[in-house]
Amino acid sequence: MSLGNISRFSLLIQNLGLFDKAQRKILYYQLKDAPVALFELVSIIQNTAQSCGLCFEVMSFKPHITIARQLTIQDASL
Repeated sequence: MSLGNISRFSLLIQNLGLFDKAQRKILYYQLKDAPVALFELVSIIQNTAQSCGLCFEVMSFKPHITIARQLTIQDASL
């Protein structure tokens, strides 16, 4: 897999967030001003995976850093 001309980039963390999908809770860091290079990298990875026969769920890409999956939240303030 070639990453083409994607340069090194930095990520700036903005907030702590929670994806709440039915019984699946995911704790994540939201990124501030995600760089264009990150979106280019995602596109390259998706295109390469699809050319290998892998399928992706059709969803818009929301730049974030996953911290924990399948959380059980006991504190209602989160």
